[in-house]
Amino acid sequence: MTVSSIADTARLQADINQIFQWAAENNMKFNDEKFQLLRYGKHEEIKSSSEYKTNSGHEIERNTNVKDLGVIMSEDLTFKDHNIVSIASARKMTGWIMRTFKTREAKPMMTLFRSLVLSRLEYCCTLTAPFKAGEIADLENVQRTFTARITEIKHLNYWERLRFLNLYSLERRRERYMIIYTWKILEGLVPNLHTKITHYESKRLGRRCTIPPMKSRGVTSTLRDHTISVRGPRLFNCLPAHIRGITNRPLAVFKLALDKHLKSVPDQPGCGSYVGLRAASSNSLVDQALIHQEAWSQTGPRGR
Repeated sequence: MTVSSIADTARLQADINQIFQWAAENNMKFNDEKFQLLRYGKHEEIKSSSEYKTNSGHEIERNTNVKDLGVIMSEDLTFKDHNIVSIASARKMTGWIMRTFKTREAKPMMTLFRSLVLSRLEYCCTLTAPFKAGEIADLENVQRTFTARITEIKHLNYWERLRFLNLYSLERRRERYMIIYTWKILEGLVPNLHTKITHYESKRLGRRCTIPPMKSRGVTSTLRDHTISVRGPRLFNCLPAHIRGITNRPLAVFKLALDKHLKSVPDQPGCGSYVGLRAASSNSLVDQALIHQEAWSQTGPRGR
Protein backbone atom coordinates (compact mmCIF):
# COMPACT_ATOMS: atom_id res chain seq x y z
CA MET A 1 0.00 0.00 0.00
CA THR A 2 1.07 3.62 -0.57
CA VAL A 3 1.56 5.72 2.57
CA SER A 4 0.64 9.31 1.74
CA SER A 5 -1.07 10.45 4.97
CA ILE A 6 -1.12 9.81 8.72
CA ALA A 7 -4.28 7.76 8.21
CA ASP A 8 -2.31 5.47 5.89
CA THR A 9 0.30 4.87 8.60
CA ALA A 10 -2.47 3.69 10.93
CA ARG A 11 -3.72 1.28 8.27
CA LEU A 12 -0.22 -0.07 7.74
CA GLN A 13 0.17 -0.60 11.50
CA ALA A 14 -3.15 -2.46 11.47
CA ASP A 15 -1.80 -4.73 8.71
CA ILE A 16 1.31 -5.42 10.81
CA ASN A 17 -0.89 -6.30 13.78
CA GLN A 18 -2.87 -8.73 11.65
CA ILE A 19 0.36 -10.47 10.63
CA PHE A 20 1.29 -11.01 14.26
CA GLN A 21 -2.23 -12.22 15.02
CA TRP A 22 -2.04 -14.72 12.15
CA ALA A 23 1.32 -15.95 13.46
CA ALA A 24 -0.08 -16.47 16.96
CA GLU A 25 -3.07 -18.41 15.59
CA ASN A 26 -0.70 -20.69 13.69
CA ASN A 27 1.73 -21.29 16.59
CA MET A 28 4.43 -19.11 15.06
CA LYS A 29 6.51 -16.31 16.50
CA PHE A 30 8.36 -13.53 14.68
CA ASN A 31 11.71 -12.18 15.90
CA ASP A 32 11.04 -8.51 16.72
CA GLU A 33 14.69 -7.56 16.32
CA LYS A 34 14.79 -8.68 12.69
CA PHE A 35 12.06 -6.31 11.52
CA GLN A 36 13.45 -3.41 9.47
CA LEU A 37 11.83 -0.24 8.17
CA LEU A 38 12.76 1.35 4.85
CA ARG A 39 11.02 4.60 3.95
CA TYR A 40 10.67 5.83 0.36
CA GLY A 41 9.28 9.09 -1.02
CA LYS A 42 9.32 12.80 -0.19
CA HIS A 43 6.78 12.89 2.66
CA GLU A 44 9.33 13.93 5.29
CA GLU A 45 6.63 15.10 7.72
CA ILE A 46 4.97 11.67 7.68
CA LYS A 47 8.35 9.95 8.05
CA SER A 48 9.29 12.01 11.11
CA SER A 49 5.90 11.87 12.84
CA SER A 50 5.09 8.18 12.44
CA GLU A 51 6.47 4.94 13.77
CA TYR A 52 5.62 1.26 13.52
CA LYS A 53 5.71 -1.30 16.30
CA THR A 54 5.61 -5.04 16.74
CA ASN A 55 2.98 -6.72 18.92
CA SER A 56 5.34 -6.54 21.92
CA GLY A 57 5.61 -2.75 21.61
CA HIS A 58 9.11 -2.90 20.11
CA GLU A 59 9.63 -0.01 17.66
CA ILE A 60 10.72 -1.20 14.21
CA GLU A 61 14.07 0.42 13.49
CA ARG A 62 14.41 2.63 10.43
CA ASN A 63 17.28 1.77 8.06
CA THR A 64 18.80 3.57 5.08
CA ASN A 65 19.31 0.26 3.28
CA VAL A 66 18.05 -3.28 3.71
CA LYS A 67 19.27 -6.53 2.18
CA ASP A 68 16.49 -8.61 0.66
CA LEU A 69 17.21 -11.88 -1.17
CA GLY A 70 20.79 -10.81 -1.78
CA VAL A 71 19.93 -7.33 -3.10
CA ILE A 72 20.64 -4.22 -1.02
CA MET A 73 17.63 -1.90 -1.29
CA SER A 74 18.42 1.75 -0.47
CA GLU A 75 16.22 4.54 0.82
CA ASP A 76 17.20 6.81 -2.10
CA LEU A 77 15.83 4.27 -4.63
CA THR A 78 19.28 3.61 -6.10
CA PHE A 79 21.41 0.49 -5.88
CA LYS A 80 24.71 2.27 -5.31
CA ASP A 81 25.33 0.48 -1.99
CA HIS A 82 24.53 -2.89 -3.59
CA ASN A 83 27.02 -2.29 -6.40
CA ILE A 84 29.72 -1.12 -4.00
CA VAL A 85 29.40 -4.39 -2.07
CA SER A 86 29.35 -6.40 -5.32
CA ILE A 87 32.51 -4.70 -6.58
CA ALA A 88 34.31 -5.32 -3.28
CA SER A 89 33.30 -8.99 -3.35
CA ALA A 90 34.41 -9.38 -6.97
CA ARG A 91 37.76 -7.70 -6.35
CA LYS A 92 38.34 -9.93 -3.35
CA MET A 93 37.72 -12.98 -5.55
CA THR A 94 40.00 -11.72 -8.34
CA GLY A 95 42.74 -11.23 -5.74
CA TRP A 96 42.27 -14.81 -4.57
CA ILE A 97 42.50 -16.05 -8.17
CA MET A 98 45.75 -14.17 -8.76
CA ARG A 99 47.31 -15.53 -5.55
CA THR A 100 46.14 -19.10 -6.06
CA PHE A 101 46.80 -19.69 -9.77
CA LYS A 102 50.16 -19.02 -11.43
CA THR A 103 48.88 -19.15 -15.01
CA ARG A 104 48.10 -15.93 -16.82
CA GLU A 105 46.96 -17.56 -20.05
CA ALA A 106 43.69 -16.38 -21.53
CA LYS A 107 41.64 -19.59 -21.47
CA PRO A 108 42.11 -20.60 -17.79
CA MET A 109 41.98 -16.97 -16.63
CA MET A 110 38.66 -16.29 -18.37
CA THR A 111 37.25 -19.64 -17.21
CA LEU A 112 37.97 -18.63 -13.62
CA PHE A 113 36.57 -15.13 -14.19
CA ARG A 114 33.32 -16.40 -15.66
CA SER A 115 32.91 -19.04 -12.98
CA LEU A 116 33.85 -17.09 -9.86
CA VAL A 117 33.67 -13.35 -10.52
CA LEU A 118 30.89 -12.54 -13.00
CA SER A 119 28.14 -13.93 -10.78
CA ARG A 120 29.13 -11.47 -8.05
CA LEU A 121 28.84 -8.51 -10.42
CA GLU A 122 25.70 -9.57 -12.28
CA TYR A 123 23.37 -10.96 -9.64
CA CYS A 124 19.94 -9.43 -10.34
CA CYS A 125 21.64 -6.88 -12.59
CA THR A 126 18.49 -6.12 -14.59
CA LEU A 127 17.26 -4.46 -11.38
CA THR A 128 20.50 -3.06 -9.95
CA ALA A 129 22.20 -1.81 -13.15
CA PRO A 130 23.69 1.67 -12.59
CA PHE A 131 23.12 4.55 -14.99
CA LYS A 132 25.69 7.11 -13.81
CA ALA A 133 28.93 7.07 -15.80
CA GLY A 134 31.14 6.83 -12.71
CA GLU A 135 29.27 3.86 -11.26
CA ILE A 136 29.22 2.09 -14.64
CA ALA A 137 33.00 2.59 -14.90
CA ASP A 138 33.56 1.29 -11.34
CA LEU A 139 31.88 -2.00 -12.27
CA GLU A 140 33.64 -2.17 -15.63
CA ASN A 141 37.05 -1.64 -14.03
CA VAL A 142 36.85 -5.06 -12.38
CA GLN A 143 36.86 -6.79 -15.77
CA ARG A 144 39.23 -4.24 -17.31
CA THR A 145 41.83 -4.79 -14.58
CA PHE A 146 41.48 -8.56 -14.68
CA THR A 147 41.91 -8.85 -18.46
CA ALA A 148 45.00 -6.60 -18.26
CA ARG A 149 46.74 -9.40 -16.33
CA ILE A 150 46.46 -11.87 -19.22
CA THR A 151 49.95 -12.21 -20.65
CA GLU A 152 49.28 -12.33 -24.39
CA ILE A 153 47.01 -9.26 -24.45
CA LYS A 154 48.23 -7.06 -21.61
CA HIS A 155 49.79 -4.68 -24.18
CA LEU A 156 46.36 -4.03 -25.76
CA ASN A 157 43.85 -1.45 -24.59
CA TYR A 158 40.56 -2.62 -23.06
CA TRP A 159 38.51 -2.32 -26.26
CA GLU A 160 41.07 -4.43 -28.12
CA ARG A 161 41.19 -6.98 -25.31
CA LEU A 162 37.41 -7.39 -25.51
CA ARG A 163 37.63 -8.09 -29.25
CA PHE A 164 40.52 -10.53 -28.81
CA LEU A 165 38.65 -12.47 -26.09
CA ASN A 166 35.34 -12.30 -27.99
CA LEU A 167 33.96 -10.79 -24.78
CA TYR A 168 31.20 -8.30 -24.05
CA SER A 169 31.79 -5.38 -21.71
CA LEU A 170 29.89 -5.69 -18.44
CA GLU A 171 27.64 -2.81 -19.51
CA ARG A 172 26.80 -4.58 -22.76
CA ARG A 173 26.07 -7.81 -20.88
CA ARG A 174 23.64 -6.03 -18.54
CA GLU A 175 21.80 -4.44 -21.46
CA ARG A 176 21.67 -7.82 -23.22
CA TYR A 177 20.01 -9.32 -20.14
CA MET A 178 17.47 -6.47 -20.13
CA ILE A 179 16.62 -7.09 -23.77
CA ILE A 180 16.19 -10.82 -23.20
CA TYR A 181 13.99 -10.20 -20.15
CA THR A 182 11.86 -7.74 -22.14
CA TRP A 183 11.42 -10.31 -24.92
CA LYS A 184 10.39 -12.91 -22.33
CA ILE A 185 7.74 -10.51 -21.02
CA LEU A 186 6.38 -9.91 -24.52
CA GLU A 187 6.28 -13.66 -25.11
CA GLY A 188 4.50 -14.32 -21.81
CA LEU A 189 7.38 -16.39 -20.43
CA VAL A 190 7.79 -14.32 -17.25
CA PRO A 191 5.31 -12.23 -15.22
CA ASN A 192 4.58 -8.65 -16.28
CA LEU A 193 2.97 -7.54 -13.02
CA HIS A 194 5.22 -4.66 -11.99
CA THR A 195 7.06 -3.83 -15.21
CA LYS A 196 3.80 -3.50 -17.21
CA ILE A 197 5.67 -3.55 -20.52
CA THR A 198 3.36 -3.38 -23.54
CA HIS A 199 3.93 -3.45 -27.29
CA TYR A 200 2.25 -2.56 -30.55
CA GLU A 201 2.59 -3.61 -34.19
CA SER A 202 3.57 -1.15 -36.91
CA LYS A 203 3.45 -2.02 -40.61
CA ARG A 204 6.57 0.06 -41.22
CA LEU A 205 8.55 -0.54 -38.03
CA GLY A 206 7.30 -3.95 -36.90
CA ARG A 207 6.85 -4.94 -33.27
CA ARG A 208 7.87 -2.20 -30.84
CA CYS A 209 7.51 -1.63 -27.12
CA THR A 210 5.57 1.32 -25.76
CA ILE A 211 7.80 3.79 -23.91
CA PRO A 212 6.02 5.00 -20.74
CA PRO A 213 5.53 8.82 -20.78
CA MET A 214 7.30 10.92 -18.16
CA LYS A 215 4.90 13.16 -16.23
CA SER A 216 7.64 15.42 -14.88
CA ARG A 217 11.38 15.85 -14.86
CA GLY A 218 13.44 15.49 -11.70
CA VAL A 219 15.23 12.94 -9.53
CA THR A 220 12.27 10.56 -9.42
CA SER A 221 11.77 10.70 -13.19
CA THR A 222 15.49 10.16 -13.80
CA LEU A 223 15.43 7.08 -11.60
CA ARG A 224 12.33 5.77 -13.38
CA ASP A 225 13.96 6.40 -16.76
CA HIS A 226 16.56 3.77 -15.88
CA THR A 227 14.32 1.03 -14.54
CA ILE A 228 13.68 -2.13 -16.53
CA SER A 229 10.16 -0.80 -17.29
CA VAL A 230 11.66 2.02 -19.37
CA ARG A 231 15.19 0.89 -20.25
CA GLY A 232 13.99 -2.53 -21.39
CA PRO A 233 11.60 -1.13 -24.04
CA ARG A 234 14.15 1.45 -25.23
CA LEU A 235 16.83 -1.18 -25.67
CA PHE A 236 14.40 -3.55 -27.36
CA ASN A 237 13.24 -0.84 -29.77
CA CYS A 238 16.79 -0.12 -30.96
CA LEU A 239 17.10 -3.67 -32.34
CA PRO A 240 16.51 -4.38 -36.05
CA ALA A 241 12.89 -5.18 -36.94
CA HIS A 242 13.60 -8.80 -37.84
CA ILE A 243 14.91 -9.47 -34.32
CA ARG A 244 12.08 -7.61 -32.60
CA GLY A 245 9.67 -9.62 -34.70
CA ILE A 246 10.86 -13.02 -33.46
CA THR A 247 7.86 -14.53 -31.68
CA ASN A 248 6.52 -17.97 -30.75
CA ARG A 249 10.04 -19.33 -31.11
CA PRO A 250 12.43 -20.90 -28.56
CA LEU A 251 14.50 -18.48 -26.48
CA ALA A 252 17.68 -19.89 -28.05
CA VAL A 253 16.54 -18.62 -31.47
CA PHE A 254 16.11 -15.07 -30.15
CA LYS A 255 19.47 -15.16 -28.31
CA LEU A 256 21.28 -16.35 -31.43
CA ALA A 257 19.84 -13.53 -33.53
CA LEU A 258 20.51 -10.99 -30.78
CA ASP A 259 24.15 -12.01 -30.31
CA LYS A 260 24.75 -11.94 -34.05
CA HIS A 261 23.49 -8.36 -34.11
CA LEU A 262 25.44 -7.31 -31.01
CA LYS A 263 28.67 -8.46 -32.63
CA SER A 264 28.14 -5.82 -35.31
CA VAL A 265 27.61 -2.95 -32.83
CA PRO A 266 30.78 -1.36 -31.37
CA ASP A 267 31.38 -2.21 -27.71
CA GLN A 268 33.40 0.70 -26.31
CA PRO A 269 33.01 1.00 -22.53
CA GLY A 270 34.02 4.22 -20.83
CA CYS A 271 37.27 3.09 -19.22
CA GLY A 272 40.62 4.72 -19.86
CA SER A 273 41.75 7.77 -21.79
CA TYR A 274 40.87 6.26 -25.19
CA VAL A 275 37.15 6.77 -24.52
CA GLY A 276 37.45 10.01 -26.49
CA LEU A 277 37.80 7.91 -29.65
CA ARG A 278 34.19 6.72 -29.31
CA ALA A 279 31.79 8.24 -31.84
CA ALA A 280 28.67 7.64 -29.72
CA SER A 281 27.87 9.69 -26.62
CA SER A 282 27.90 6.53 -24.48
CA ASN A 283 28.44 2.80 -24.84
CA SER A 284 24.74 2.06 -24.35
CA LEU A 285 23.16 0.16 -27.21
CA VAL A 286 20.66 2.99 -27.59
CA ASP A 287 23.48 5.41 -28.54
CA GLN A 288 25.82 2.96 -30.24
CA ALA A 289 23.06 1.47 -32.39
CA LEU A 290 22.11 4.97 -33.58
CA ILE A 291 25.69 5.68 -34.73
CA HIS A 292 25.86 2.20 -36.25
CA GLN A 293 22.66 2.79 -38.25
CA GLU A 294 23.89 6.17 -39.47
CA ALA A 295 27.18 4.64 -40.62
CA TRP A 296 25.35 1.86 -42.44
CA SER A 297 23.06 4.34 -44.19
CA GLN A 298 26.15 6.09 -45.59
CA THR A 299 27.93 2.92 -46.72
CA GLY A 300 24.94 0.65 -47.44
CA PRO A 301 22.93 0.45 -50.68
CA ARG A 302 21.40 3.93 -50.31
CA GLY A 303 24.70 5.51 -49.28
CA ARG A 304 26.34 4.16 -52.40
